[in-house]
Amino acid sequence: MNNNFKRLSNISHQFKGSSSSLKIKEIFELARTFETYALAKDINDYELTFLEMKKLTSAI
Repeated sequence: MNNNFKRLSNISHQFKGSSSSLKIKEIFELARTFETYALAKDINDYELTFLEMKKLTSAI
C-alpha cells in the first residue's frame, strides 16, 4: 500500500508540474491537493479530490 501512495504522489507531482507549465490554475490547485493527500496517505480525501477533478475535466 505504501508503494501505491508513493506512486500517487509521483503522478500528482508530475500532473502539478504539467498543469503549471500550461497555466491551468484550477487543475494545478487540484493536483497540488492530490499530492498533499498522497503524501499524507489520506485515500478518502484523495478520492474526493479525484471526483472533483473528474467533474472539472468532464466539461472540457
